[in-house]
Amino acid sequence: MKNEALLRSLIREHVRSVLKSQLNEDFKSGILRKLLTSGGSGWRSQNWSKIFYNSTKVALDKIEDSDFIKMSPMDAYKNLKKGSTPKLAFYVSEKGGENPYAKDSYDKTIKAGTLIGVATGDNKWYEYSYSRYSARTAGAMSPMGSGRKSGSPIGIQKQGSGYGSTGIYNVKRGAEIADTVYVLDLLSIQQKYSTKEKVALRTKQKSGAVAFMTAKQFKDDNMSRYNEILRNRAAASGTDNIIKGVQAAIQEVSAKMSAAVGNMTTGRYNNIILGQDPKGREVTASDAANFMRNMLDNFERYISYSKQDAEAKASGSTSSWNAEEVKKYALELKTQIQKAKDMNYAW
Repeated sequence: MKNEALLRSLIREHVRSVLKSQLNEDFKSGILRKLLTSGGSGWRSQNWSKIFYNSTKVALDKIEDSDFIKMSPMDAYKNLKKGSTPKLAFYVSEKGGENPYAKDSYDKTIKAGTLIGVATGDNKWYEYSYSRYSARTAGAMSPMGSGRKSGSPIGIQKQGSGYGSTGIYNVKRGAEIADTVYVLDLLSIQQKYSTKEKVALRTKQKSGAVAFMTAKQFKDDNMSRYNEILRNRAAASGTDNIIKGVQAAIQEVSAKMSAAVGNMTTGRYNNIILGQDPKGREVTASDAANFMRNMLDNFERYISYSKQDAEAKASGSTSSWNAEEVKKYALELKTQIQKAKDMNYAW
């Protein structure tokens, strides 16, 4: 029994050391690394990276700091719900402080660098499931109150009453206590860093035959081919055309921003607005600034991968990685250029 207990202890220590090494060395994003190691009352940080991956299916080591948007907590609470794409909002107390809603004095103090919780764009806390026996069966995030069996809250616990409760059962209270929110556009990072195609490829290689595909797998396979055609077409339009398109988009958005600021045009929430998008939503100056930053980030990646692809081909490399990345960002830029024309970039 002693030998078995010692073996289990060594295995757990090895797993912890591997996860710690991954979090410290493998991630490009210092912000993501910080968020995945932020603790709270009852928080199992050793499972957090697996839970986050199970929920997003993106390559965590590919996410960059530029993929995050930093907001004030109350701005995030009030404005993210107006968006049309799913968001992950990480409410953080970077400075630390006091929780006025805590029932017990022990839980009133919040340490600096604590992840208060992760919320949806429409202000619902996320919770997660896990196995008490094995980190391999770590589950995924889902909004609290979504109808499934209750799980554990991410960050500090969200209990509203009773001994040891924090009282932070809604996002509004979390926004009052946090001092920073880091926002990820879930659709955007999945488009950039999705691992679903790799998983599907491994599955197909193992199965050895398309005949054994389910209806969903068959649909996903065809959608993957369709998206590949779009990427090829976008890349075939050429770098010069993409540069001209990005330049025109910057001028288009900048002109609208300049006019809005000059005219002091405000909307329902007293934000400076450029106008309305095709769906009738107000487009704020902040929306425009975030859109331009994301477009320029994609443009930098497109140019970088184009250069790397040219250098690789010149050296005789047969790898298609850089070429695929060029296609991907060409398509994203083509989509963003059209959105700039339509002013279709409200959250």
